[in-house]
Amino acid sequence: MTEPQPHILVVDDHREIRDLIGRYLLKNGFRITTAESAAAARKALKAAAVDLVVLDIMMPGEDGLSLCRFLRESSDTPVILLTAMAEDTDRVVGLEIGANCSPASAPCSGGRRRCRRAATGSMPSG
Repeated sequence: MTEPQPHILVVDDHREIRDLIGRYLLKNGFRITTAESAAAARKALKAAAVDLVVLDIMMPGEDGLSLCRFLRESSDTPVILLTAMAEDTDRVVGLEIGANCSPASAPCSGGRRRCRRAATGSMPSG
């Protein structure tokens, strides 16, 4: 019997980034769902369980930090934050609100191994 593929939700308002990360993860054996906004991500989270959320910090409307805060209050799903602005402040705030990895540039460094560890629950938090 084969092990089920980890399901990763990729949330980014930039279609090119969303598609690039999605294709990379799909090619490496993950099941993916993509969302272009926090509202679309919330809808996707209601529709299916996910093992990991890859989340852009800077999105119009509700930003990624707000969605990460919501995820921490409602689940223990691992979160990897993405940002074009790799400031120390972004890293500290992301980790303080419960992200498991913050920030990563797209595609995330250590890509397959880091995503697999987070999706299977073996990634250390903090």
